[in-house]
Amino acid sequence: MITIMPASIEILATGEELLQGRTVDSNSSYVAQRIARVGFTVARITVVGDAEEDIARALAEALNRAGLVLVTGGLGPTEDDRTREAAARVFERTIVTSNPSLERLRRRWEKRGRPMPEINIVQANFPDGAEVWANPVGTADGFRCAYGGPEAVFLPGVPRELEAMTDMYVLPWLSAKNPSAHLRHRLLRLFGLAESELAMKLEGIPAPDSGVMMVYGASFPEIKLTLSAGASTPEEAEARVAAARDAVREKVGHWVYSEDDRDLAHVLADFFAPDAEDRRGRRKLHGRHDRRGAHRRARRLRLFSGRLRDVLKRGEDALARRARGNARATRCGV
Repeated sequence: MITIMPASIEILATGEELLQGRTVDSNSSYVAQRIARVGFTVARITVVGDAEEDIARALAEALNRAGLVLVTGGLGPTEDDRTREAAARVFERTIVTSNPSLERLRRRWEKRGRPMPEINIVQANFPDGAEVWANPVGTADGFRCAYGGPEAVFLPGVPRELEAMTDMYVLPWLSAKNPSAHLRHRLLRLFGLAESELAMKLEGIPAPDSGVMMVYGASFPEIKLTLSAGASTPEEAEARVAAARDAVREKVGHWVYSEDDRDLAHVLADFFAPDAEDRRGRRKLHGRHDRRGAHRRARRLRLFSGRLRDVLKRGEDALARRARGNARATRCGV
């Protein structure tokens, strides 16, 4: 059996606001999810501030490791937007002005009915020889540096601009580099098991030669189980993921409550809502109470309540054990 291993890139996110915790790096999350569709994974995410020296150093290191790097942020018009200069330094290129990019900037400002500030001219500057990617929803064009060796692409940090340009430019760029790789993923959400218990029940799944990777993600009160597989055709990748899903369900299907990325709140809302049979019954009875539908919902409620009590009881037991341990440590003077 041939297993296609996903290719990887690195992401370099720039911005002091990320380092200071004032802004959450949602851009890297979006890129990672999108590039998985074309057979790529993210090997590493690095976050640096706005200093040109820091950006240049981190970019050079990432290019040496991965060969393909995606850089976000630092393409604005202000003094702290230094990504262009850092890219030019790493690739040993001079900065030049792109006339088509400058013209797009001027037209965008004219549509606003305002003259373009001189400070915005810097947004039309790029390393010499870079391929400019026009921004469809903003003023900061992106660009790609490829000079026969490692490659890097540079996107603006504004989320809606980055998302549009990821879909418009990055995905086709990566697809051309890895045309035979197809990745498929399946997310299972489980309720009522501890992560260690789940791991014990799923020992040996997936099989070592299955070509499937399984990743645990525990966040009370649920566990997310992600199954991923790569293959030379979409159908083969999907078949591998489906086989692994079936194996998981055979072992722990009782605790799986969702396979379509709906969280517990959404599933419960549907769980207790009148189903199609209930609605048909009400129409048939012309508004009279449908006892069978009520009984079904009551059974669902008892089932869920029993599972919830199990989870809460385990939490209480764990807290009690911790309290006893702390008391013993206090008595022993630890």
